[in-house]
Amino acid sequence: MKFEINVWFRGTPKSVRDVLPADLKYVGEDLDDSTTQPGCDTLIVATPEQADRILEWGREKTDGLSNIKTLRYHDRFEIDELEGLKIVEILKQPQVDEAEIKNQKMALDVRWACEYCERLVVVQTDDLDLKITASESIQLTSNSEWVVARTLAPIFENYGHQLRPLKNNADYLQVIVSGSFDACQFAQPLRTFGNKCPGCNLQVTFRDDLIEGQPPYKGAIDEITIYRDRDISLASYGILTQGIRRSSFLIGNPRVYETPQHKIGSKIAYSKIGWLYYTLSPIFVAPAELVRELFHAGATGMDFRPVNIVSEC
Repeated sequence: MKFEINVWFRGTPKSVRDVLPADLKYVGEDLDDSTTQPGCDTLIVATPEQADRILEWGREKTDGLSNIKTLRYHDRFEIDELEGLKIVEILKQPQVDEAEIKNQKMALDVRWACEYCERLVVVQTDDLDLKITASESIQLTSNSEWVVARTLAPIFENYGHQLRPLKNNADYLQVIVSGSFDACQFAQPLRTFGNKCPGCNLQVTFRDDLIEGQPPYKGAIDEITIYRDRDISLASYGILTQGIRRSSFLIGNPRVYETPQHKIGSKIAYSKIGWLYYTLSPIFVAPAELVRELFHAGATGMDFRPVNIVSEC
């Protein structure tokens, strides 16, 4: 097991590097030096022992403030930890850049699904033209479409997935993820915030639990705040045994309004689409056997987390 950790510091990249102890210098290596204002962040992958050391130093105070403002933990697991699992959550590895959709305006028809909130309906109308900068054999686009090396195609086809070609790239194929699962299948609800949408009943949903400290929106905080992702617990796995499925709901922070803001079915301004994709994302689950086959075939670019099954049907 390992952790993907988002670390938010209080100082500038330079001031953070100056005070990091020798054994934690690696934590500041990827800080963005173009930032000169206080407050910077980084994303690292760490072992449990490294995570404990980061937390120990982060709790320490300088001039009355904790060295780290916020830590957010995301669990990741190794392939040998798949033993005995039936369903897993699959995720993009944090170091793998998303494939940019160059023809997004032409290939995706994006419309409002509700008058009162930022729920979307996305219909793909053409093959994707992608800018792929990473070399991994499994990647996600900026709109959470799955893209895989052509050599992995037979595995996905055996699990019932249709494959779609890409424009100007014969080495990768798009995996069509048509199956979905609903929030009502969660045995343990995810954390919600605020009021439900008056139009469609959507509610802001988060993956993480507050473990220590208090939320930043409550004002100035001198102690560290720690979040950790909540594991998925499904009430059953009966309909999740074929291929990859995506949640019918999105994780993130969509705006919800008290009065109608847009017309259902109307097209969304192209300038807004990127931000909406950035703030909202689905959860993907798949049979553990599919993930095993991909690892054994040498697939790279994905992580996974166990999914707890409360009952079977």
